[in-house]
Parts: sequence; structure tokens; C-alpha cells
Amino acid sequence: MVPVFAALVLLGLWRFRRMAVHPLWRLSSLTLVLMSGVLLAQRVVAPQASHFRITVLDVGQGLSAVVRTARHVLVFDTGPKYPSGFNTGSAVLLPYLQSQGIRKVDRLVLSHSDIDHVGGTQDLLRGIRVMDILAGEPPGTGWCRSFPPLQ
Repeated sequence: MVPVFAALVLLGLWRFRRMAVHPLWRLSSLTLVLMSGVLLAQRVVAPQASHFRITVLDVGQGLSAVVRTARHVLVFDTGPKYPSGFNTGSAVLLPYLQSQGIRKVDRLVLSHSDIDHVGGTQDLLRGIRVMDILAGEPPGTGWCRSFPPLQ
């Protein structure tokens, strides 16, 4: 990713030098490009031992929360799924987890089986490894009927 970004920066600067542009615009553009590079190069790290980080994601009609410690990740609810096929599991939750370098979820907590709380669950389970699911309804009822127990 960084080599591609660097190549695009060099190409842009080469093209930019031929244009009749005020020096202040050149400086502003160069600053913007360099700051973008700094942001892209940053790595996300897990919290230190005995600390945690909670991120609340806006998933439309409700929320999804990701709690991360030094060694574990918990996801609370996955947001809605709509009749059009759009769901926040694949549109919001998975991209966030991937951007944070999270490759597995230790526990997925589903408060209850309303579609605005569990609609994104199937896509989340397809996109990332989930070690354990804790549902607010007993297995075999509501949403839990759709999935076999985890081993």
C-alpha cells in the first residue's frame, strides 16, 4: 500500500510542477499529501494489559459495540438487515474490524433476536472467525434456530 501511495504522490508532484499554480497552493497540496501518507502509515495496536477500548458504531437503527482488550475482542450486536439485502454486518462492522487488524472475535453477544440487532450476524460470521456466541434467547428459539452450536 505504501509503495503505491508513494508512486501516486510522485506522479502527482511531477504533473503539478508543470501547471501554473500559486506557490501557496503547491505548499498546501504537498502538506495534504504528506499528512495523508502519515495517516495511512499508522498501525492500530491493541490496548495495553489491564486496559480496554470500546468503540460504538452507528449502524442505523441502533448501535454495535466493539470492546477490545490486549488479548480479546467482544462484539455486541451486529445491527440491522434490510429487505434490499443491505446489512450493517458487511457494510459497517466487518470493514471496521478489518481496519483495526482484528482477525477473530472471541465473543459475539446478541442482545435479542430482533432484526435490527442481529441482521448483520450472518455476514459477520462469513467474514471473520467468531469463537463464541452469547445470545439473549435460548438456543433453538428466535435467531438461534438458524445456526448450529459452535464447537
